[in-house]
Amino acid sequence: MCTPSILQSLTAAGLLVAGAVVGLASTGDRDSDGSLLVERAGGLAFTIPEAEALSFEVIVDIPLVGATSLGAFELVSGTESHQASVFEPAGSGGGQAPRAGWIRGDAAGTCLNYVLKHEIRLRVLPQEWPRVIYRDTQSGTENRRRELMYGMRNGKPTSLYRRDSHCVSATCERPEHRVEKTWLSKEHHCNKCKRGAHRDWRKPTVQEIPADGVDMLSAVFIARSMVQNGLGEVKFPMLDKDRWWDVTLTLGGSRRIVTKAGTFECRAVKMTPVLPSGKREKFKGLFGIHGSLAIWLEKETGVPVSIEGVLPAGPLDVGINLRLKGFRGTPEGFASESR
Repeated sequence: MCTPSILQSLTAAGLLVAGAVVGLASTGDRDSDGSLLVERAGGLAFTIPEAEALSFEVIVDIPLVGATSLGAFELVSGTESHQASVFEPAGSGGGQAPRAGWIRGDAAGTCLNYVLKHEIRLRVLPQEWPRVIYRDTQSGTENRRRELMYGMRNGKPTSLYRRDSHCVSATCERPEHRVEKTWLSKEHHCNKCKRGAHRDWRKPTVQEIPADGVDMLSAVFIARSMVQNGLGEVKFPMLDKDRWWDVTLTLGGSRRIVTKAGTFECRAVKMTPVLPSGKREKFKGLFGIHGSLAIWLEKETGVPVSIEGVLPAGPLDVGINLRLKGFRGTPEGFASESR
């Protein structure tokens, strides 16, 4: 049996925190298979597949209950010609148009009376500012919006992050935010309701950032490159909202993993984030997982097959696993052993 607190834990720090690299040595190079090469200044490059879709089931292992399906997550990516302006058709300058990459994540789940819908929309653009546009929207029982942009601004690697919150009741004068009079209460302004229409954008946070930094989702794609290149360890700074962490990816052992999509030979990549200040604090990021997490990737192509970690849910710690259940548009070498 699941509880709403588990779904709330999944979104406490954002079900997904996405973005992409700032310090791109080049953007717009198209590989022979149509994927977009994303090179990082001083770091391991990764690719955004041309038309790939991966679907996962979200499973939690609750003490005394066992494994329970909590919802589903789909990760889709693609590339396209970049049009800098609506007044200028793509490729109008002559030659091949520069390429943009995009990644979309959609999560959905229900537990008792708690409903979660979560959308991530990410674009990596062949321009200095913004190099990355990321929008994160949660709806359902709870509503919120986050937006992150970053790239080179005024010659410096910069991020701009903003989020929304409930309007300030004491100063809000919008009539649609008022609750009508009933026989039990007078007309009044709502008090921190969960309706999305009653939330306003807060002042953005602007800061200078490391040129080689990445976000949580891009870190998964870097892990793919690690496996493809047989690298043992990769380190880089990572942005979680407006905060930076030092991340180490470590290549681990092998394992056959059985999923609804088939059976795959995988390599593990352990992701360990720590604060640069040395302060002891557990990272809260992808899927609400606290601390380190393990990503199991198909040993030849690096396609993620399973993501495992620990999820705090009230007084309990529960195991969480995102396990592949379907795919399309994956690299040619990615195939189930049972086929």
